[in-house]
Amino acid sequence: MGSLFDELKKAKLIDKKKAKQLAHESRVAKKKNGGGRAEDLENQKKRNAFEEKRRKEGEKKRKEALDLRRDQEKAAEIAALKQQIRSKALGEEVRGDRRFYFVDEDGFVPFIGVNHSVAVRLEAGELGIVRDPQAKTLTHCLVPRKVALRCRQLVPEWCRFLNGV
Repeated sequence: MGSLFDELKKAKLIDKKKAKQLAHESRVAKKKNGGGRAEDLENQKKRNAFEEKRRKEGEKKRKEALDLRRDQEKAAEIAALKQQIRSKALGEEVRGDRRFYFVDEDGFVPFIGVNHSVAVRLEAGELGIVRDPQAKTLTHCLVPRKVALRCRQLVPEWCRFLNGV
């Protein structure tokens, strides 16, 4: 405090009497507010508020990082599922003259022409019908039960038919 008052005195902005009066008012105000203890409490409150804010920001960043990691893991699982559907899909050898009906995403009831043994396997739940996620148009394919179950877990709207679940 002295140096500020000294500077003000040198600049002749205040005189000695006014400097004493300001110092006295400052001491009275400090005493009225609880002295140095009040300043300590106020500083502690500010410190606590800052620490709380920092903790909340840290939690928010951790949550965002966790969400991002989960999204990346889910995207990787879906990519692996797409590959698995593509590689495990049964080919043209299952086609036949028997019509096997199922409900698609839009509520329509299309059919897949399959042979008798494949129809029996579909009804038994050994095979499932899933949407081909890599096809440009709405195409369905037959896959083993294990792939259809995984599809139902990750992207339920792709799994169009799986008996026995």
